[in-house]
Amino acid sequence: MNATRTVRSLLVLSVLGSGLFAQTPAPKKQEPKKPAAVPTQTKEASAKPESARELAFSVSGLTKDNLAKVKESLQALTMHVFACSACKVEQAAAGDCPKCKAPLKAENRSDFQQIQPSAEAGTLALTIDPKAVLKLSELESALGQNAVKIDPAKFPLAGRAHLLVKGVAADAAPAIEKALNDAKLFEEVKAKFDATTGELHVMVRAGASAPTRAKVAAAIESAKGQLVDVVWGPMGGMGHKA
Repeated sequence: MNATRTVRSLLVLSVLGSGLFAQTPAPKKQEPKKPAAVPTQTKEASAKPESARELAFSVSGLTKDNLAKVKESLQALTMHVFACSACKVEQAAAGDCPKCKAPLKAENRSDFQQIQPSAEAGTLALTIDPKAVLKLSELESALGQNAVKIDPAKFPLAGRAHLLVKGVAADAAPAIEKALNDAKLFEEVKAKFDATTGELHVMVRAGASAPTRAKVAAAIESAKGQLVDVVWGPMGGMGHKA
């Protein structure tokens, strides 16, 4: 009897145990967590704004007495434009307004949107109009009318600029590019010889630390060239009265 009871008890426990295991759901397999997405910057957000249209530099000879005249001389640097005041349209060539079809009127515009001379600090800050083409030689001539001078060792060539080089052969572009790149003065350098003028045109873009005109001229001289002028603005764009 005892043996029979023992067998029955074992059978009952076996049935109950199998029922419990059947009712208990198997633990779910946990999926590995995906790493959080790292936000990426858009091209617009990461791009650095260019500062080619702004010039800030030290000068000598700027005083409280000639400050107003210096500003007038700079304001006299102008460009030709053909404009429709009603439609707010300006272009370099004569013609009709593309909006209202009326003839465009010839006008002169200042090369600068803003001129800020400081006699106390001996500095000059200029904001060049986006449509203007400004030459360093023109700037030096305008300042020279009132005995104000630019020190090449303190004149930074910031942003984008166009260097005019003379005294070189038609095949000198690679040598000039190499000299400027070896000196690590610019982020971008591209030279092209103009057979019509006999000049080498060098398009450059400075980085965060802009080189001075003196350093650029020295690098070009090491490649047997001569820096004769610097130009800011769209080449082939709006010209000057002179």
